[in-house]
Amino acid sequence: MKQVQLSHPQLLGLLDRPIAFHRCFVEPTGSVAAALMLSQALYWQQRTKDPEGWWFKTRDEWQEETGLGRREQETARAKLRKLGVMREDLRGVPAQLWYMVDENRLLEVLAESAQKAVPVGRNPPNWKGGIR
Repeated sequence: MKQVQLSHPQLLGLLDRPIAFHRCFVEPTGSVAAALMLSQALYWQQRTKDPEGWWFKTRDEWQEETGLGRREQETARAKLRKLGVMREDLRGVPAQLWYMVDENRLLEVLAESAQKAVPVGRNPPNWKGGIR
């Protein structure tokens, strides 16, 4: 097996396109993959020119941007739809999957998640759900 040597500039060239990941989306979605997809969806939503806020992205584009494979995308999308934070619509011929983040619902979900969070400085419940 031939070993590939990368120079410092080549290695840094691999680090060309970082994406923002909002850690606060992990608890409400229950998934790092769904939180990553939601973070990226919010990024694109803020850049759409559609007056209603819709935009489209292919499965390959999602994978290119996030590294999430087909099954990971499908599972993440299902979680986001179930929470009501992301809507989908098939449009056109050939069909394209359009997305829209429901920002009002997202704010509700984040508020609900914050209320459930354990306050700093207090002990979480023990494994039986009781107070320590």
